[in-house]
Amino acid sequence: MARSASLAFVFLAASAAAAFAQVGGVYIDAKGMLRHVSRLSQDERLAVLRADAVGKPASMQLADGSSLRKVSLRRVERLAEAAHKAGRPLPADVRFMAGMTRLKYVFIDPANDDVILAGPAEGWKQLPAGEVVGTKSGRPVLHLEDLIVALRYAFTEKARPPFIGCSIDPTPDGLRSYAAHLRRVGRIDRTRLRETFAGMERAMGPQAVSLYGVDGSSRFALMLVAADYRLKRLSMGHDPSPVKGVVNYLDLAARRGVSRVQPQHRWWFNAEYDAIHHTPDELAFELVGQGVKVATERADLSTKVADKASKTSRKKPLVARAARQLTESLTKHFPELAVKIPIFAELQNAIALSVAAELIARRHFGDESVKPDRGWKPTHFLDAKSCPLTKYEVPKTVPPIASWRLVRGRHWMISVSGGVQIAPTQLVAGTPKKSSRGTELAETRRGVKLPTEKKRWWWD
Repeated sequence: MARSASLAFVFLAASAAAAFAQVGGVYIDAKGMLRHVSRLSQDERLAVLRADAVGKPASMQLADGSSLRKVSLRRVERLAEAAHKAGRPLPADVRFMAGMTRLKYVFIDPANDDVILAGPAEGWKQLPAGEVVGTKSGRPVLHLEDLIVALRYAFTEKARPPFIGCSIDPTPDGLRSYAAHLRRVGRIDRTRLRETFAGMERAMGPQAVSLYGVDGSSRFALMLVAADYRLKRLSMGHDPSPVKGVVNYLDLAARRGVSRVQPQHRWWFNAEYDAIHHTPDELAFELVGQGVKVATERADLSTKVADKASKTSRKKPLVARAARQLTESLTKHFPELAVKIPIFAELQNAIALSVAAELIARRHFGDESVKPDRGWKPTHFLDAKSCPLTKYEVPKTVPPIASWRLVRGRHWMISVSGGVQIAPTQLVAGTPKKSSRGTELAETRRGVKLPTEKKRWWWD
């Protein structure tokens, strides 16, 4: 391709959501094709929402919300087991964890063979894009099914992937076809841009979706892919940034006025907390920090194909300044982005639930310092046959999306990949631990008492 071509373009690895549910503003239609809800008519949106309608809070107390709601996992599990044995669907109160919008505390209660999760909660509603969010804050609620997926990962006794996550990448065949197409195209004719980009899309072909550590048909898996998809749309400027401090990579690179072809990069979410506070007996934990960090690396995808073929490794090249700037701004402004893009807040919730599952599992695997009374261990939740999860359609491959920028006498050529990585074991082990003697955490734990009424599974 001639360097005199005065345009910038990007290939964006896309993702998808469920056939009969909307997650993160994307969905899969009846033919299995990725769609964005903005392309739906009002009647079509209503039809999708009706197919995935959610129930309302069962009481005024649930609807009013709480600054610190508590949920007993032992009692929730018993309730879910009874419903499954009777063939009844779980009520919305249970599916949405009593309206909890953020997991802040994990309390181990060995005396009652229980674990209690706690955090702010409120009533809920469903957005036109499909997310179920708090009526006041607009933040997504926690999902019991996501917790169950996290528990199954944490408690598996079989060999498991080192992390929960997803990756969306071009296929080796697609890269070869794309490179061959570029050689045939040669110099880009500005009068035929749409035709040129359409040909590049066809040459690149479907992108491969890989999932790790989770059931590939679960809501958790769907959420991971949807979050990654929205990250790439934002990073590459396919969607305008809803936050002033975040500028996409293409525009950052253009502002620098670099004359050479810009290097290819990938972006992904990493799970990361500032600290995990705990009481001296390690029966109460507080998650501190936003839980999410955006990472990047430079990826020469043509080299990637050659490396796979020769099975050799090469030293990773330096990250471009524009890519680093984008990564820093995405991480810094993530709380604001999570307000504007609810699927990012859903990712935060899923990370928190994964950490909670790991803290619970640690008491049952290989920790000799824990007393014989290790506390609650899930049983029904771990049984995939008696505790089935809702099946979602998560595609194995997704189509590429083309976007471009006109730039003064320069061109950028970027093929994008990325993913999400949640490594609960490493996260818990590597996060700074801070013992909280006589501080707010200990006081909070003293105020958490399991209700004497056995049917009461949540309380304020």
